[in-house]
Amino acid sequence: MNLFTPALKNLDKHDTVAVAHWCDNGAAQVDLRPTTNVDAAVTTAEQVLAPTVNVDNHDRPGELALQKSLQLIVDTTRSLTPEPAPVVVFLYGDWSGMPRAEADHFIGELLETSAIVYGLKDSRSGAMPIPLRLLGSAFQEQMEVAKYIATQTGGEYASVAPETYSTSLEEILRQLHFRYELGFKPEALDGKRHKLEVKLAAGLKKQRHGVRLRYRPAYVPARQETR
Repeated sequence: MNLFTPALKNLDKHDTVAVAHWCDNGAAQVDLRPTTNVDAAVTTAEQVLAPTVNVDNHDRPGELALQKSLQLIVDTTRSLTPEPAPVVVFLYGDWSGMPRAEADHFIGELLETSAIVYGLKDSRSGAMPIPLRLLGSAFQEQMEVAKYIATQTGGEYASVAPETYSTSLEEILRQLHFRYELGFKPEALDGKRHKLEVKLAAGLKKQRHGVRLRYRPAYVPARQETR
């Protein structure tokens, strides 16, 4: 975790950091609620990573624990006043799978809070093979689910070497601190997912060939009773 510390020292004074984890044994927990104490976040993450858990079953318990951890993050966000814009940064090789319908459910939960998800993957971990049991139903199973969630919330998932952990996290923070926010009034606060498309004006697109436009492909206007 000391490799990430330099980037965390560059947080704005109003930014907070929290720690959450899940495990293939089915455990999931918010280990540190949002705080401005960066050192506490680093120490907590180290403590979470210290135990070695031997798990024989790498199927549903881990998937359900990941879902629980995402729900805990959403619940923690909604419990804060004023409600912050949550940013989830997976520190995870993303050897994961999940039924697409379940993944989409939690994407909806995250979109309702305006969350943005990113991920940093150790470049040495390689790509995830598709298990034989999924070859006949891969269209229903979402592989690399953390990357999928990041893409659907307007973030990105990067494969990086350990020596660039800090600069990669700094780049994520830079994107967050210098992004543009476009607001509009939804026709109805119906709690449903709606497609969203953002385009550069034709004239501007010709002038700015190097501009990368990243945005979430959908939004969920929260119902009044859940806001």
